[in-house]
Amino acid sequence: MLEGLSEFQALSRHNVEEFPAESDEKLHFIIDTKRQPDALIRLYQAGEELDLHFLYAQTEFSELASDGPLWFSVPRDSGLARLGMQFCLERQAGIVLSSSDEQAALAHARWLLRVGDLAGGESLIAFYLPAIWAALALTTDEHGMLLGPWRRVFSPAPSRFEAFGAWLKWSVPEAAAGAWSHQARYALSKATPAFMRTLRWVYWIGEERAAFGDPTPERLPELIANLEALVEHRIYEGSHLLKLVDLIGASPIAERPEAMSILRSPEEAFIKVERLQALLVAVNPN
Repeated sequence: MLEGLSEFQALSRHNVEEFPAESDEKLHFIIDTKRQPDALIRLYQAGEELDLHFLYAQTEFSELASDGPLWFSVPRDSGLARLGMQFCLERQAGIVLSSSDEQAALAHARWLLRVGDLAGGESLIAFYLPAIWAALALTTDEHGMLLGPWRRVFSPAPSRFEAFGAWLKWSVPEAAAGAWSHQARYALSKATPAFMRTLRWVYWIGEERAAFGDPTPERLPELIANLEALVEHRIYEGSHLLKLVDLIGASPIAERPEAMSILRSPEEAFIKVERLQALLVAVNPN
C-alpha cells in the first residue's frame, strides 16, 4: 500500500526557466481534452501559427481522434507555449516534451498509447496524464524505450502541494540514450499499477486540497489509506468522496467500528454515504 509515495516525494522540482531553449527544439505538448475541453478553441483563438495533431489519428483508435488528446508543437518562447503550460498546470492535463525530431517524437507518442499489460494482453494507456507518467517513469527498467526520441519530459507536480508552477523533469540516462525501437510494445513493469494507484490519489487530493482543509504532504499516507478503505467498499465516485472529507481526514476508518459496520453493509454506495454523513453529524453535532 502507498507504493511509490516516498519515491515520488523525493523527486526534485523544477521551474519553467529550465525548459529547453535549444534553437533546434520546439516544445511538444500532449493535452487531455477531457480535463481541458476548451483547449482546441483556446489554441486557435491565440492567433499564432499552430502545428496541431489529434494524437489518436493514424492509430487503431482513429475513430476516437476528435475526442482524444491533442498534440501540438510550438516555439519555446511563444504565447502558445505559455498557454500549453497553463493547460498542464491548471488541471494536471498533460505533459511537455522536447525532441530534435518532431515526426519521430509524435510517432513515439502514438506507439506508447498501447502497452503490454500484466495480464499478458495490451491496453490503451493515458501515459500523458501526470500521475500515470510519473508511475511509468519511476518503475521502468527501460528508460530508453519509454522516452524513445524524446530528450526530456516535464510533467506538472501536484500544484497544491508545491509552489504553483512546479514541474518534474524526466530524461533518458546517458547509458540508455538511443536504446529504443518500436518493434514490440512497451511493457508495464510489475510495480507500475500500484504506483499509478497511489499517485492518482496524490494528484486528486492536490486538486481537491481546499475540501481537505489544506493538508500537508505529511498527511498524504493517512488520507490515502482512508480513501482506499472507502474504495474497497464500493465508494469511489469523486462526488461521494467529497461528501466524506471529514471522515477521510479523521482517524483511520479501519479502526472505527461504526463506520466499518456501515461500509460492510450490502447497501448501495449513495446510501452508505448518507449513513456515514449522519454518523459524522451524530459524533460531531456542532
